[in-house]
Amino acid sequence: MKPNNTEPSWAIPKVQQIVSELVLKLFYLFSPARRLPRHAKPPRVTVGSPETFVTLGREASFFESELRGRNGSPHRSFGDRRERCSTSSKRYEAPAVPFPSSELLLENVMLVVYTVRTAHQAGSWPDDEEGIEGMFELLRLGLRGSVTVLDVESAWDPTQTDELLTLAQERYGSTLVLGSHHVVGNTEPTSLEEATELFAKCGLKGRAHAAKVVLSPVTEEDGSLAHEASRQRDADIAANSKEEVLIPNISLVLQEMGQQSRVLNERFTPVTHEALPFVAAPGQLSARELMTRKISQRLITPRRYTILGHMIDYSVSPQMHNAAFEACNLPHSFVRSDFETVEEFVGAELFRSDTFGGASVTIPHKQDIIPYVNILSDSAKAIGSVNTVNAVYHEKGSASWNEGNDGDATKRRTLYGDNTDWIGIYNPLSQSIATATSTRNNDGTTTATRGTILILGAGGTARAAAYAAQK
Repeated sequence: MKPNNTEPSWAIPKVQQIVSELVLKLFYLFSPARRLPRHAKPPRVTVGSPETFVTLGREASFFESELRGRNGSPHRSFGDRRERCSTSSKRYEAPAVPFPSSELLLENVMLVVYTVRTAHQAGSWPDDEEGIEGMFELLRLGLRGSVTVLDVESAWDPTQTDELLTLAQERYGSTLVLGSHHVVGNTEPTSLEEATELFAKCGLKGRAHAAKVVLSPVTEEDGSLAHEASRQRDADIAANSKEEVLIPNISLVLQEMGQQSRVLNERFTPVTHEALPFVAAPGQLSARELMTRKISQRLITPRRYTILGHMIDYSVSPQMHNAAFEACNLPHSFVRSDFETVEEFVGAELFRSDTFGGASVTIPHKQDIIPYVNILSDSAKAIGSVNTVNAVYHEKGSASWNEGNDGDATKRRTLYGDNTDWIGIYNPLSQSIATATSTRNNDGTTTATRGTILILGAGGTARAAAYAAQK
C-alpha cells in the first residue's frame, strides 16, 4: 500500500518522530544493556490510537530487579512503569483525528498486549521443541510483568498451556488472556465446521477472555468465513452449553480478499493509519476506511443520545460527544433533554423513537429514572441512582423480540441503567493510594489491614464514593 500523496508533507516525519520518542522511552525504562533471551528479537513498537500497544521481550531477572526498583524497594507493579511511560507520552495532531492543539498529554492510556507469535502461526519465533520451551518461558515472563493482555496460541502442548493458564488464574488475575489461532499456508479452503472448531479451541476450555481466529483466503467467498464461524460458535454455546460463557470473538481473514472480514468484525479490529508509510498486514484498513464501509453497509445504525436533566444549559456534553462521534467517524448525535420531570422525558418523541441510543442522567433525575430502566447494574443498585442509560435493540425473530409490538420501539429494546460515578472516583484513587497494607506476624505469615477513607457529604456522589471505597 503506497502512502497517500494528498497527505501533508510533515505526516511521515511526524510518525518517525513519534516512533523515535517511544523507542527512546523504552530504552530508558527497560535498560537495553541487558541481554535478550535466546531467540528474542528487539522490542516491536506499534503506534496506535488511542492506545499504544507494545510487544516486549526481556529476561526474568531483569523484571525481578526492575520490580524491586533501584534502591531495593518494590514498585507497585509493571503498571507503575507503564504509568510513568504513558504520562510522559505525547500525541500529535493527525489528519484523521483533529485535536485542537498540536500536542496533547494523554495519561494512563497505555495498554500492553504481549505476544510471542511462532512461525507456525504467521510469526517468526522458532517453533521447534527448544523454541516452544522458550515461548512459554517468555509468556510466563509477560505474566510476571502484569501485562494487560497475554496472547496465548491454542496450537501448542496442552500440558504446558494448562500450566500457564493455571498460573495466570492463581497469581495474575489482572492479566486478560486472548486465545488465538492463525491458519497460514493452506491451499484448500477452511470449512465452516473447521473454523468454528478453531474458535472453540481458542476459548482454551473456558479460560480465555477472548478468542481470535485469523484465516487465509483461498477463494473470494472466504472473506466472510471467519465472521460466520464466530457467529456459529456463539450460537453453539447459547444452545448447547451450560458451563461455557460467551466471550468476545475476533474474526479476521488476511489479504485483500479478506478485507470484508475486517468490516464484519465487531470488536478489536486491527487498523492502520493514513499517515503511516506501510500497513502492518496485507488488507489492513484505516479506521476511517473501516467506519465508512460499516456505515455504507448499514452495519452501524445511527443513534441519538442525550443528557437528561433540568436547567442544564451549562452542559458541554453535546459538544464533547458530537466531537468524539465526528473524530471516530460514527453517525450518531448527542443533544440536551431539559425536562422538569422524568415523566415528561419518557413521553417525548426521542425516548420513544427507535433511534434512541441512551442517555447521560444528571440532577435531579438520577433516582427518578430508575423505574423506567429494565435492568440495573450492581453499582446502580448499591448506590441507588443511575447516571447512564444504554438502549439495546433486539432483532426480529430473536428470543427477546416481543411479537405484535413492531410499531412501539419501547417494546423492542432493553434499557440498561448503570452508575459510573464511582469509577471516576475509584480509578484515580487506586493509582494514588494503596488498597491494603500487610503486617508481618511472628510466625512469618502476613495479615492484610485496610485503610480508612473520609467522605465529606451525604448526597449521590457521596454514595458513589462510599461504593468506590468498598471496592
